[in-house]
Amino acid sequence: MDLLLDDERAIADLARDYFAANAGAAPAHSIADGAEVGSPVASSAELGWFGLTVAESAGGLGLSTKELAIAHREAGRALAPLRLLATTVAATAAAVAGDEALLKRLLAGDAVAAIALSTSTGYLLLDADTETSLAVSVLADSTTVTAVTAGDARPADLIDPATPALKVATLGEVLVSADASVSSQATLAIAAAQIGIASASLDMAVDYARDREAFGKPIGSFQAIKHRLADVGVALEAADAQLFFAATAAAENREGAGWEIAAARLLATRAATAATSAAIQTHGAMGITWDHDAHLYLERATLLDRIGPRGAVLARELIAGEGVTP
Repeated sequence: MDLLLDDERAIADLARDYFAANAGAAPAHSIADGAEVGSPVASSAELGWFGLTVAESAGGLGLSTKELAIAHREAGRALAPLRLLATTVAATAAAVAGDEALLKRLLAGDAVAAIALSTSTGYLLLDADTETSLAVSVLADSTTVTAVTAGDARPADLIDPATPALKVATLGEVLVSADASVSSQATLAIAAAQIGIASASLDMAVDYARDREAFGKPIGSFQAIKHRLADVGVALEAADAQLFFAATAAAENREGAGWEIAAARLLATRAATAATSAAIQTHGAMGITWDHDAHLYLERATLLDRIGPRGAVLARELIAGEGVTP
């Protein structure tokens, strides 16, 4: 189901073409294998990626949360580096907090952020390297941007081998502390990326099920496979519809937009988990090999689930009639 208007479709096509040239499974495999891969930060800044929802008067593109969702869905589909998500969130936080100097650096790609995850011994900085100067912490009710001191940083292994990480004992000075509206946009962007991952994984599984034959017929003709993929397709359509309903509600400042965003994130997480798992199982033994693309999507989906409010928390909030504050 295509819910996009013509101008929104143009943005989706632009984002898909951009990520086809600057991201994808091939560079993700290279990173997982330990190779150096060029950063897309500079070209993303030229495209205006980091200022999607930042007002034009502040140097951004002045688009809405609908375009934010469209763009990050394509980013997820292409396994785009998470520093693009982090720097976008940091720029939004700087704009909301009124830090013009920091915003200018972020929009130009001169400052690069990493998502920070708290651990029992410090923090993990996702998709971080020597280029990283900022850390973004996304909570349900606030988003903070802090300086990164690389002195005590050391490499860390993640469940997603295509996302390099650093571990630090502490974060630096808090530069920006933004309200829940930024967390809301971050949650929406993460949900969109999860749906992009789910869509790519389902496409991969369906294509293989059509081409691979067993007992003289495509394996997709067997109920055990086609029914599971159909169930994933239904879950994906529901999540995608909820994503754009939530994005529209946020763009129009509707009452209850935060609840809708929380619902979108929950459905997107479930769709991504179902689709990436089904893709691996559909491919059989090939699906669990290192050289295949399927595991990259499962690992990225699992990592994204760790950022911001998680599924169980969101489910409790939704039942209670709560959610991310718009």
